[in-house]
Amino acid sequence: MENEEDDELEWEEDTPRGYEQEAFLGYYYFSFLLLQEATPVFTAIKARTKSTTEELAELLALLKH
Repeated sequence: MENEEDDELEWEEDTPRGYEQEAFLGYYYFSFLLLQEATPVFTAIKARTKSTTEELAELLALLKH
């Protein structure tokens, strides 16, 4: 178990490991790619489910960009 005080000090002193701008942009970009790969799954769910149709339509529109 990590020491919470050390964790707080790391946040106060500098950007913690994994939260650097380059790393964060990488996480964002690769998450987007994974969501794009799942487009057929989202499309199939949208075709079979009425309750989430609007949300899935919005997600699919965002993934087309």
